[in-house]
Amino acid sequence: MLLTVPLEISPDGLSELYKFPREGPKHRAMADVNLPSSILPNMASDLNLGVADLLQRSFKSSVRSVT
Repeated sequence: MLLTVPLEISPDGLSELYKFPREGPKHRAMADVNLPSSILPNMASDLNLGVADLLQRSFKSSVRSVT
């Protein structure tokens, strides 16, 4: 699957890209948690990574940028 990255990388843009509808109003805690948790497996698949690999890399990146 060839992805076209939205001009604005935002929850709404990712929701549109992966065709996941938002549940509830924007900026509500549960809706803001459910959307990324629904999209994460698809992003990992597109990057040819497992979810655990993706999370491990994200923690390594955040540690490097802080130190």
